Amino acid sequence: MIIVYIAGGLGDQMSRYALGRYLNKLNNIELLLDNSFYSSKDNYAESDTRSFGLNNFNITAALATKKQIDHLKTNRYSLRFGCRKSSHLSSGSLADLVNRSVTSDLYIDTRCGSYRDWSAVRAELLAEFALKQALPVPSKLQDYLKSGSIVGLHCRRGDKANNPAVNKIHGVCSVDYYQEALALLETRLGDFKLLIFSDDPDWVKGNLSFKQDYQFANDYQLSDAQELTLLSQCQHQITANSAFSHWAAWLNTNPDKIIIAPRQLTAQASIESDELPATWLRL
Repeated sequence: MIIVYIAGGLGDQMSRYALGRYLNKLNNIELLLDNSFYSSKDNYAESDTRSFGLNNFNITAALATKKQIDHLKTNRYSLRFGCRKSSHLSSGSLADLVNRSVTSDLYIDTRCGSYRDWSAVRAELLAEFALKQALPVPSKLQDYLKSGSIVGLHCRRGDKANNPAVNKIHGVCSVDYYQEALALLETRLGDFKLLIFSDDPDWVKGNLSFKQDYQFANDYQLSDAQELTLLSQCQHQITANSAFSHWAAWLNTNPDKIIIAPRQLTAQASIESDELPATWLRL
C-alpha cells in the first residue's frame, strides 16, 4: 500500500499524485491519498487558503481512512518518507522509493521525480487530470480561442513575490524573461494572441507590455482546475517557475507545441534544472 500526503497548491498536488501513480503502476501497489493537510491548522499557514483541488479531476485513487493513515504512520514495518513529524527513514529519492515500494508499505510526504519520469504514466495522467465536468467556455472566449494561434502566458507571483522568506527560496520570473520569451515566439510563430493567467493581473498590466492582442483568464472567474485546463489547451505556453504552468504545459497534447520555461526554477538554483522535458526551451 502507498499513501501519498497531498499538500500545497494545485500544481504541487498534481506532482505528489503523479509520484504515487508512477509507483502504483511500476509495482502494482494500491494507491491511496491523505488530504488532511486541508483540514489541519497545524501544518502550514497556507492550509488556511488553499484547498484540495484534485477532486475536480477524474483521479481514480481513493482517500485513505484515518485508520489506514495512522497504521502506516505508526507501524514499524512501514516506511515514512519526508514526514515532518517523524524522522526521515530514507532519502526519499525516486529510485529509493521504487526499490522500497516493492517490499514495504509507504507513507509519502515529499515531492521527487520529474516531468521526464512521468512520461511512463502519461496516458494515465492525461486521463486522470481531465476535468470531471466540462470546461465552461463563454462565447466571447470561444471566439477568441478560435481566432488564431493562442499562447498561454502564466505569471506566478503571490507569496513568491510578497513573502520575503518564500521569495528568497523560490524567486519570481523577471520582466526580461517574459519579454525575451515573447520575442522568441515572434520569430517562431509570427502572429499569435495571448491568454494570460496570473494571480496578480494588476502587476502584469503595470509591468509587462504586449504587441499582441491579449485577454486575461481571470476575467472569466474560473476555478484553479479550470484555469489549468484552459492553459493546457492553448497551442503554446510561456510558463513561470511554477508547478501550475508546468503541469498545464506537460498536459498540452499539441504535437507542434512550443513551451518556454525559465532556466532556473528557484532563486537558489545555481544550474539549470533537468526536471523539465528536454524539448522545452529554457531562457
